[in-house]
Amino acid sequence: MIEITWKDDCAALTGEQMDPALIFNCGQAFRFEEDEAGIYRGIAYGRQIGCRKIENGMELFPVTPEEMERIWKGYFDLDFCYPPEDARFSSDAILREAAQCCTGIRILRQEPFETLITFILSANNNIARIRGIVKKVCALAGEEIAPGCFAFPTPQALAVQSEQALRACGAGYRAR
Repeated sequence: MIEITWKDDCAALTGEQMDPALIFNCGQAFRFEEDEAGIYRGIAYGRQIGCRKIENGMELFPVTPEEMERIWKGYFDLDFCYPPEDARFSSDAILREAAQCCTGIRILRQEPFETLITFILSANNNIARIRGIVKKVCALAGEEIAPGCFAFPTPQALAVQSEQALRACGAGYRAR
């Protein structure tokens, strides 16, 4: 069971292993990057957030209790308990090893349109390149929510972009 404790605009999520490095570098989301201080900063659901690993969990900031309920509990799937060692995998050596190396990953509940577009952009690309393309697409067509930080574009905002503009973002053949 995950416990949420508050200090100012910082929510500490404890009680289960959660590792931002594993969560944001496993290829399921492309809007979070690690800064010099080891903080993963990114944007989801039009909100900017920072995540850092702490003992037995992670911290999210800045976040309000209302945003935690409305956005982040669902995004990080906090109502689901991820058992540290799943008995279903214990009898198979390969699955057991995979489960052990993935302890700390959460399945993110992302916006469906963003998930669809990033999946399309991911074909024949590596994570670093996908992040770069997504960042450029967001700067091209997303709403600026803070200086230099853009929300993921709406379908309408993306639809009016020219093929040339999308190619300039690195979308290549996906621009059509």
